[in-house]
Amino acid sequence: MNEIPKTQEEAAAILGLKPTTLATWRHKGRGPRYLKIGRSCFYRESDLEAWLDAQAVIPIPKDNA
Repeated sequence: MNEIPKTQEEAAAILGLKPTTLATWRHKGRGPRYLKIGRSCFYRESDLEAWLDAQAVIPIPKDNA
């Protein structure tokens, strides 16, 4: 366990989001995986990267026929 978990604020900055967006997503069961330690939530950077990778969309060219 070499990674130091990021706070909600740090994770939001990495993702370019507001911290409240992450809180809302957690409440709705969305967003990146997180750790619950006591009453606080933390994010592993590897989980943030994995979640971002899963959000990638590969465009499908439209057939011009």
